[in-house]
Formats: sequence, structure tokens, C-alpha cells
Amino acid sequence: MPRRAAPLVPLSWDHRNTLLLCTTIERSLAGDSRFGDGDVDGLRGRVLTHGDRHLLPHFGDEEMLLVPMLRRLGDEGAAFAARMIAEHVDIGAVLARVRLAPRDRVEVALRSFAALTRAHVRFEERELYPFVETHVDREALAAAALRMVGRRTDDRRADRRELQAVRGELFDDAPLELDPATP
Repeated sequence: MPRRAAPLVPLSWDHRNTLLLCTTIERSLAGDSRFGDGDVDGLRGRVLTHGDRHLLPHFGDEEMLLVPMLRRLGDEGAAFAARMIAEHVDIGAVLARVRLAPRDRVEVALRSFAALTRAHVRFEERELYPFVETHVDREALAAAALRMVGRRTDDRRADRRELQAVRGELFDDAPLELDPATP
């Protein structure tokens, strides 16, 4: 994944973890023993745990952070927001299929989840995030991302590293000068 603007780094880290799960599903089901034994019940459990604990909350984070900013950017921004939301809904529906599939259909649902989710992450990393980085005011994005990390911290889904990333303290970027009262 390309280097991201500091406020988007925690979301890109989420993407990396999700892509690792997609690769595990694909390779395990293809018989690559380095990624598991192809046990569909075990993979189903991993996907559902990841979906409930990480992926669905990640979708909420993205929508709360990005949708208002994108919609203020005219038709192109609104189109990006609409596509992101539609793909989140589609992935949520596939997660439901993974959850409810009879054992003989779990593999198909897992493959569908991996393919759809991988394509979605590629869209966001290759198209959506670069658009946000070039069209959204950096300070406004950083302030919104700090609020997002604050919510993640309250929900015990974030750590200090995410806060440092959003503030630009982990990389060569000049750290953002923000109000000390900001989380």
C-alpha cells in the first residue's frame, strides 16, 4: 500500500489486516498449508470475528470520517461516498451469507467475501484515499481523524500508536500543531 496522509494511516492499517485475512482465506482454500488446512468452519469463525470486531466498526469509522467531507466536494466526492457506502453494504451482506451458509456452501461464501473485500480495499487505497488526500483540507481531516481515534480508544479498538500516526508523530512528516485539549 502506498504511504498515506497521517490522518488516514489507522484506516490503512485496518486494510492491511483485512487483506491478510483475505489472503489467508484464498490460499488456505487453495490448499496452501502455510495458510491453514482449508477448514471452512475455522475460516468462517475467523471471518466472523474479524467482521464483527474490526471490519464493521471500520466501515462506521470511514463513513463518519469521510462521508461528510466527500459530500462537500461536489458530484465527484458524492460519487466516491456513494460507492464506498454501497460496497460496505455489499460486504455486510456477504458477511451475513458467511454466517448463515450451510456447511456445504461456506466455501463459496468465504471466497466471495475475500474477493469482494479485496476489491473494496483496492478501491479505497488506490482511488478513494488519494482523492481525499488531494481534495480535503489536511487540518480538517486531521481533526476528524483525531475524533475517530478518540472513539476507537473509548471502544478499546485503538492504541497510542494510532493517535501518534494521526498526529504525524510516527513518520518523517512535521507533526500537526493541534490544540492540546484534542485527544
